[in-house]
Amino acid sequence: MTDHPKRIQRKRTKGWRKPEDAVIVDRTSKFGNPWTIEGTRTSGHIGTDEKMRSLCVSFFTNAMQRGLPVVQTHLDHLEELRGKDLVCWCPLDQPCHADALLELANTPHLANIDDVLT
Repeated sequence: MTDHPKRIQRKRTKGWRKPEDAVIVDRTSKFGNPWTIEGTRTSGHIGTDEKMRSLCVSFFTNAMQRGLPVVQTHLDHLEELRGKDLVCWCPLDQPCHADALLELANTPHLANIDDVLT
């Protein structure tokens, strides 16, 4: 467990390994963002990949803050992420739903996620 959990970019380069105790939160996991760039475009949004990525993160963050059913699994397992580094494919200089997960899982003054949602 680290003092300051952070987001780590997952890589396909030879020799890259997920750091010990880090948690993968990409779409291969139960923590993946259900909103995709392609899906956002299909629903009528227009813009660059960066704009679509930002929208996907906004949709995810909003759903988490409001406790929407589409992210119930994320909310049910949020405690598993407390104090852990999170690993996703998103470039570190761009928005990522892992940032929202880091913030919600590591808010020190909250007794539980219900405090975030009220």
